[in-house]
Amino acid sequence: LALLQNSFSEMFSNDNLFFVDHFEHDGKKASKADVAMNLELTHFIDDLPAHANAVSGVGVKTMLFDAGYPLSQTGVDDAVIRVSTWDEIGAFLDAEASR
Repeated sequence: LALLQNSFSEMFSNDNLFFVDHFEHDGKKASKADVAMNLELTHFIDDLPAHANAVSGVGVKTMLFDAGYPLSQTGVDDAVIRVSTWDEIGAFLDAEASR
């Protein structure tokens, strides 16, 4: 969170940034796609193709953070945007914000 606040303070705040895992909490379990829909997210970033594909599949613009991880190399849907640096993510979000 500190990295994002230092690098992208004008884009992210505690009100619009969520960290989600796929584990059970307090007896409840929800997929990242479910959480994205419930929060009405507009954009999503993940490093696993399965999560990226699922969230993209519910209509959320999704970026796959691919820094050369073997798991990130295959099985990515065409709608998922592949990025490999935080600068690429920032540039994409800047372009989206200016639309």
